Amino acid sequence: MGKGNTKKKKYTATKDENNLSISNMVDIQAEAYYRALKRIEQEKLQSNQRIDNKKKKKWYIDLLLLLNVLFFPWKINKHFKINNQIYDNILVGFVSSGLQLLGTIVWVIGLLSFMVMIDKIKNIQEVIITFYIGIVSLFFGGIFIIAGDGFSKEQDSNKIYAYSAGILALISCVVSIISLVQNW
Repeated sequence: MGKGNTKKKKYTATKDENNLSISNMVDIQAEAYYRALKRIEQEKLQSNQRIDNKKKKKWYIDLLLLLNVLFFPWKINKHFKINNQIYDNILVGFVSSGLQLLGTIVWVIGLLSFMVMIDKIKNIQEVIITFYIGIVSLFFGGIFIIAGDGFSKEQDSNKIYAYSAGILALISCVVSIISLVQNW
């Protein structure tokens, strides 16, 4: 006969299969959490040891790597350990330095607005406007500086590419607006 004609037997749990008590289940879960925490601590110790090993590197090794990159970048000596994602580091360097430079410029503008405010004490309306411009400039300048510093530590390639694409899109919008205003 066909496959569809056979009846399937329903599964029911019996007392023999449910022999684990609640306290046994709690003990099993506690042991699993304990092992997971131990593994996480071991991974942290291993990563700290790797960082310590990087710090013990001699200064002349870095100098030799720099000379190798400057004079013969096509063939890097096999003794030098280079990050495989160096292309991410270049993008991170440009974006983070750009953010820090922009933040520094805006922050200095905020400081200069306070100096201008002191010069214009006679007109109270200009003092208030200059004060607000100074506070906002200092705030946004500080945020850009902190964002640039934080982005320089980023390791995730997807975040790097997404953020860099956003920054480049903003730059292209600013350039197109400036060119439209000049042609108008």
